[in-house]
Amino acid sequence: MNDLKTLFEDALAGEPAQDVPVAERVARGRARRARALRRRAGGGVLVAAAVAAALVLPSSPISVVDAEVAQAPTTGGSRADAVVSPEVADDPLKLAMWEAVDDVLPSDVRLVENSYVYDSGPGPNLYLSLERGDVRFSLSVWMQNSRPDLPDFRPCTEPVLPLVPSSRWANCEQGSDDEGRWRAIGDDGLNTQLVLDGGPAAVALRWGVHYEGDEVDDNGMPIETETPLTADEADRIADAVWSVGAQHTPAELVSGVDLRATADDAWPDIKAALEESFGPLTVVTPVDGDVTETVEGVQVQTGLVSAAYATADGTRVDVAVWQRDRLYQPMCVEHYDECITFPGAVASVGDGGSAAGSGSGGTLGHRGFLLVRTDAGSPELEEAVVRANVAAMQAVPFLGDDRYPPVEGM
Repeated sequence: MNDLKTLFEDALAGEPAQDVPVAERVARGRARRARALRRRAGGGVLVAAAVAAALVLPSSPISVVDAEVAQAPTTGGSRADAVVSPEVADDPLKLAMWEAVDDVLPSDVRLVENSYVYDSGPGPNLYLSLERGDVRFSLSVWMQNSRPDLPDFRPCTEPVLPLVPSSRWANCEQGSDDEGRWRAIGDDGLNTQLVLDGGPAAVALRWGVHYEGDEVDDNGMPIETETPLTADEADRIADAVWSVGAQHTPAELVSGVDLRATADDAWPDIKAALEESFGPLTVVTPVDGDVTETVEGVQVQTGLVSAAYATADGTRVDVAVWQRDRLYQPMCVEHYDECITFPGAVASVGDGGSAAGSGSGGTLGHRGFLLVRTDAGSPELEEAVVRANVAAMQAVPFLGDDRYPPVEGM
């Protein structure tokens, strides 16, 4: 496993560590390489799992800047001296989201020293490392278009993961607020999530304390929990961000993978990426997909595109790209016993179906996920699967302009 660990470290080389000084994190000489790696890793999340185990991996949002950090404009909030990455400062929607958050965050909440305001990949979102007194916590904020054509999300009373009947949020509330928007709030033992959804925008928050050392038990769960934000404070943040989204049309709030282009145009590049790791592949199941492209004239690009191949020695290689309707609502693919949950998190359950062996996956924007899996396992295959996943993710096209083009020579 040491080789596999090294491979992960190499794949994420150049990504900024949270406690590294800002000046070092934004060194220009590393930016081009880091930008490409972020696109490949879909926000820095790579999951290599023994598929016989059940696990949930939290997100590790990574943002990379390719210029000197920008000073945040004065917003009237208490964090006017906050350092903002160019990817937020140069994106009007993300900057407006930050200004809205800054205006309503409690005055005693500060960015952690040497931290800054950044995003975690494509789409309207923010990731903040914060402190309140002696409690450090993270806050992620996402936004997308509302989907009133879909049933309300009911994590208090219905399983969050369709493959896990008991998976409901704890300490949960759900229902319509005074504005008629659907609201749900609850926790998973580590983080608290809040959803506020009503046309034209949907907003999701997740926040949690950074527990470590003797603060956690043998299973990594906190022995005693802290509450860095109250429900009322989180409601104010969600409402402020939703108000930013309300100034846009649903079409302006859509982001994510272009699944149709993935199936029709990009798949030869994805197959070529697999062959770089596995050698020549023969088709077992040709690429196929069930994709919903538009709803009420708005691009949504939801569904699943997948294929299966065989290596020269007969090992089966499955590759799948899927994207859910809502960024906060988990989507499971039963064939792979794999679910994407909140952005940047994946739950693997069961034995992996027909493709049990070595697997690696990564998040693509708010809503997407790419999985590479084999039906056999070995240290060599594990390394090949991780390499294939990183390379295949780079070949996946996104809606709109490609903000993260491959770097020449990488």
